[in-house]
Amino acid sequence: MSEVGYDVTSNQIIRGKCVEHEVDAVARKDGVTYFIEAKHHSNYHISTGLDESRIARAVLEDVTEGFNLGLVDLQIDGAMIITNTRFSEHARLYGNCKKIKQIGWSSPSGHALQNLIEEHNLHPLTRLKGLRTEMRRKMVSGGILLIKQLVEKDPDTLARRIGVSEKVLESVIETVRTCVSAIHYP
Repeated sequence: MSEVGYDVTSNQIIRGKCVEHEVDAVARKDGVTYFIEAKHHSNYHISTGLDESRIARAVLEDVTEGFNLGLVDLQIDGAMIITNTRFSEHARLYGNCKKIKQIGWSSPSGHALQNLIEEHNLHPLTRLKGLRTEMRRKMVSGGILLIKQLVEKDPDTLARRIGVSEKVLESVIETVRTCVSAIHYP
């Protein structure tokens, strides 16, 4: 989201009137603050349903009430759900009615997740089929979630952070650059 102008802080706990809520991120842009829920489905035929939108609305109401009561200094203006699938029709209608920003794989038109990934080279590590599971785990633990992050980081620094030799990491990066040259990484 930072690639499209948001200031993003991931893995946040936001106090509401009733309880604390763990959210995937808080994003700010143009004076508007959203909490973000990211929904990943390994089966892309599954739709993100109404429940996620109803939960987001309930969280928004609780954190808004918490702010209005002075329990927290952070004012949340809206909810955003980002998913790698499509939204069900009920979820889409409810989200539009309740002003929940919804970014799905192919919607909204021109600003869909697929568009954002392609325009800003935000391809996830999961796209690399030849990357061993253990190496992928180490990268994710080290904060590397995107191919772009892998190829842009200093190999020495990254190798130390994820606990592999620089030589092994450089070999992985070279393989990645070869395999994904169509993505146009430096």
